Amino acid sequence: MPLPCLPGSAPRPIGFKVSIVETRRVGGKVRHEHIASLGSIETPLTVANRVAFWQRVHERLAKLSNRIDPPWKPPTPPSPP
Repeated sequence: MPLPCLPGSAPRPIGFKVSIVETRRVGGKVRHEHIASLGSIETPLTVANRVAFWQRVHERLAKLSNRIDPPWKPPTPPSPP
């Protein structure tokens, strides 16, 4: 089912976008930094779409290995001031 759109624009299919966001407090306020987009998937969520989506996610994560820690490695604690 397409989303409603502005006059003169094409309807867009409904789907999901996945991103990695780092959240931290700066000066007592929450700040979000967009790290990377992992991809998107359109509905309907078929098995083939889901398999292809997760394959692309794993490829993208491999390319981001210099920006994010792998899940098996604990994050490095901050050094004391």
